[in-house]
Amino acid sequence: MKVYTFDELLDARDTLGKPIIYYKVNNVKSEFYVEDEYKVYKYTLKEADFKD
Repeated sequence: MKVYTFDELLDARDTLGKPIIYYKVNNVKSEFYVEDEYKVYKYTLKEADFKD
């Protein structure tokens, strides 16, 4: 399940009591996951998200 803000991912972490897992895809993209028994909540952060 894709989440659109990091706050949503924090909510999933708090609700499920599971850790946030960090994965660096490459130099411009990272992904954060919270895994549940039946779902994975994923937030993607790209370098372009920081550009004006």
